[in-house]
Amino acid sequence: MAGLSVRSLKIFDAIITTGTLGAAARLLNTSQSAASRQLLELERDIGLSLFERTNRQLKPTPEGLRFHSEIQHVLHGLAEIPAMVETIKSEERETLSVICMPRLSLGLLPRAQRLYSQGQQSDTVQTSVLRRNDIQRWAASRPFDIGLGMLPLDHQALVTEPLVRVRAGILVRDKHPLANRDQVSPKDLITTPCIGYLPGLMVREQIDQIFRDADIRPQFASETSSSLLACQLAVQGIGAAIIDCVAACDVLAQNSMRFIPLAPETWWRIGAFRLKTGKTNTRSESFVHAARDALQEIADSSPEGAIEFL
Repeated sequence: MAGLSVRSLKIFDAIITTGTLGAAARLLNTSQSAASRQLLELERDIGLSLFERTNRQLKPTPEGLRFHSEIQHVLHGLAEIPAMVETIKSEERETLSVICMPRLSLGLLPRAQRLYSQGQQSDTVQTSVLRRNDIQRWAASRPFDIGLGMLPLDHQALVTEPLVRVRAGILVRDKHPLANRDQVSPKDLITTPCIGYLPGLMVREQIDQIFRDADIRPQFASETSSSLLACQLAVQGIGAAIIDCVAACDVLAQNSMRFIPLAPETWWRIGAFRLKTGKTNTRSESFVHAARDALQEIADSSPEGAIEFL
């Protein structure tokens, strides 16, 4: 019984199903003599006579019919093996769910995903761009693997991991009156049209604090909910966008733009975050490593001292 052949079981099933040895052999793409030999081996292995042989005809014995009935679940399982293999292969293509704040979605996130995909080519990365308040609501109801955003991000369901701190500064065109400065102070911005942010955003609170500390009331030529739009408004010469090098990295790649740090130094933190209840897996860890590498790429092309790793 130890040497029972799967092939012989299939031969036996095909004979019962088709009614003749010849038809069974054709069904399984084998010779009639080979099929006959495997049938005899099966009968010898199990110690049962499965067919009566009269006038070169095969008629199932009662034991043969009973045996056929009992092995149907085995044969059914064998038939499902190819589909099972395909399922296993498809499940090997894992999905990594990433959420990201808008401020990092056009600069850091695509670079991190490119670097991640180089080592995890079989993975599908699902990305969702969510504002801070939406992330907090998301965390309470929907699972995800890893997130990228500005810190602090205080929520009882989340654990954060600081990656870098970025220095606040202004983004201006190279013809701007402040473009040749090594740094600028809030007082330098009193008469400079600035691009600000709508109330309720963390970046607005951060910028308001900068000007409160300097006892300065800036003039905003435009206010927006999007730091990415703020960068594009600066490209159009509408004003100086108060931003950091990570959020502005794609715009800074244009030779016509300059980033000038604010003085005194003001730093904002960028980090990764995940659910406290979520399991740390190698894919999410790999994505964090990719994000660090992407930040290094951005730092290498940014003004010296604008990005510091934590």
